[in-house]
Amino acid sequence: MISHFTKFALVFGLGLIPLAAQPSSNPDGGTGQGQMMGRMADQLKLTENQKTQIQAIQSRHADATKAKAQAAAETRKAFRDAAQNLDTPPAQLKTLYQAKSDKAFDLLLEHRTTHNEIRTLLTPEQRIEMDKLRAYRQGLMQGRRGKGGHGKG
Repeated sequence: MISHFTKFALVFGLGLIPLAAQPSSNPDGGTGQGQMMGRMADQLKLTENQKTQIQAIQSRHADATKAKAQAAAETRKAFRDAAQNLDTPPAQLKTLYQAKSDKAFDLLLEHRTTHNEIRTLLTPEQRIEMDKLRAYRQGLMQGRRGKGGHGKG
């Protein structure tokens, strides 16, 4: 049976599959993100060729992902600030909410594109294992938020 920590590490790593091929940035081999990604690479039994190709995909998408994440964060903050100001007109809130949603969707599509490119590199067995781990991760996330998809309370 897999320990809870191992499940968490594997599940968390699925959201960061593009980093799976990255070596640890900790020079003494500590328990940093690189090692967790190494465990993910081990769990999926990635070949050296797959790791190299994943690094290339990640590099190709890095700038766009960073820019879209920044834009999403900025629109999220603008909406949050406006929503907290009781003088903000509803039409402006709606515009900011739509902008926030649009930027989040752009980021989602960038992640999805990267994920799908990586998925094409995996064998059928690796895809099955990845799907199992993603389902487990989604179950954990749903449990944290409650069945309604939002925080409890």
